[in-house]
Amino acid sequence: SKRFKLVIILNTILILPILLVDWYALPLFFKEEFGFESSQILIALSVTWFVYAIATPYAGKLFDKYGLKIFTIALILIGITSLWLAFINSALVFISILILDYIFFSLSDVGRFALQAIVSEKSRGMLMSLFVLPGSIISSLLFFSAGKLIAVFGFDLLFVFRSIIHFLAIGIVLLL
Repeated sequence: SKRFKLVIILNTILILPILLVDWYALPLFFKEEFGFESSQILIALSVTWFVYAIATPYAGKLFDKYGLKIFTIALILIGITSLWLAFINSALVFISILILDYIFFSLSDVGRFALQAIVSEKSRGMLMSLFVLPGSIISSLLFFSAGKLIAVFGFDLLFVFRSIIHFLAIGIVLLL
């Protein structure tokens, strides 16, 4: 169905910046831009992920109450904070905005996974694999070129890319 395809496309484009920027590039960013040691990187990311984990149950309640509206708001807020992250030069301010960003990600991720129920009550396991497969393959291909892109444009480009992707996703949500 059209809705099923839109949900797969939406999830694929949203998983790209998650894998490329958040999972792969953030630790390098902390090291190269702020001179963090490995232990400092792990502490910063641990705090960020802890706040994400604590926010997720509340995000689920908000999604149950407001549905795609809260998901759309989360995409807008992630787009804004991603752009903001591209231009921050202070480690403390960066980590603070990143934590705020991950609160918005808790809203977005709950919505992203809840979309499975919108398009299919059966075969959720297969649908989940389709959520992960395209984005992971594309991200792995982008990962090869990410080093060259970072060398030419700097890390800022990755946060701008992350922002653009989230703003594009809003258009797809509006089609659902």
